[in-house]
Amino acid sequence: MIPALAKVLSLAATRAILCIAAVVMLASAGGLCVPVASATEGQVAYRAVSAPATPTITSPVTGSKTKSYSTSVKVDISSDTTRVALFRGGVEVASAVTSGETSVTFAAVALRLGYNALTAAAANDMGQTTSTATSVKVVGRVGSPRLYGFFRGRVYYGPRPNIAGRTGANTTRVVLFVNGRRVRRFSIGSGRSFILRDVPLRYGANRVTIYALNEFYARRVYATVWRLDIRPRFMTLVLVDKSERRIYLIKRRKLIARYPCAIGKPSTPTPERVWRIDSKEYPAPSSVYGPRKMRLFARHGGRSGYWYEHTNYGIHGTDTPSSIGHMASHGCIRMFNRHILRLFPRVPLHTMVVTRR
Repeated sequence: MIPALAKVLSLAATRAILCIAAVVMLASAGGLCVPVASATEGQVAYRAVSAPATPTITSPVTGSKTKSYSTSVKVDISSDTTRVALFRGGVEVASAVTSGETSVTFAAVALRLGYNALTAAAANDMGQTTSTATSVKVVGRVGSPRLYGFFRGRVYYGPRPNIAGRTGANTTRVVLFVNGRRVRRFSIGSGRSFILRDVPLRYGANRVTIYALNEFYARRVYATVWRLDIRPRFMTLVLVDKSERRIYLIKRRKLIARYPCAIGKPSTPTPERVWRIDSKEYPAPSSVYGPRKMRLFARHGGRSGYWYEHTNYGIHGTDTPSSIGHMASHGCIRMFNRHILRLFPRVPLHTMVVTRR
């Protein structure tokens, strides 16, 4: 009996030594020897286990962009993985326990505005491996561009002015339309200043629209601006355009109001020159001048100085409203009575007036 027991002990010792040797060899190679179900009674088989293969994020692809603040992430793993974790910017945001699966999908992973670096880690009892980073950009809404000195009713005194501004948040492109026609398009980042040089404007009213864009959103600002070619230029003035038969009231380069008018007949034309309103009068409402009259004083002189001469010309109402829009007066500028009543209180003494062809 003793020899038989010694034989059994010798076999057990041999198996233990072999197992220890296998463990040492596998450990040095990054593996482990684990017991599995015995095929023959009284015998124990062993299976080698190593750290899992490097996981791969297959969806979304790196460099992708989205306007959603959450996304689904699919990770391919090896079958010996027991746990998968997902990281955003080094912070764990999701995890799952696996058992023989080759892929894991994480639903509704939260993202932040801007770039998000996603990595996946696969682990088992032997160790952990980490995937390469996948970059996903969340694109936010476009901020409204800010335009310097650009507003509704803005008056430009030349045919090709410059329009300057600054982009808002999340902007990648700017597009300029003038009167429905695209005239500029360029790429630009958020919070950047820009100058649109030599913007072509036609005489009179112009519809100007500026779009700020990115991959998903658009924002626009628009205004009706005016091109009124005036020499000399005044910040505040009354402009009489003889060809249009119109009066424009401009204050600080903004068009405040415009009205139809009548001008002088071919035999008694309205002079084309610079004037100043130095007298405001209240004629009888039934008179040919209507309820109000602003007398025009002609400007003379040059760089050394100017002086103003009293004249018989003026801007006033009329007792013949059918003449408005025509060449009908003796040289004065006629307006509808209701219009002169509106214009009169808005024009202070010493306001400059320009009459032009």
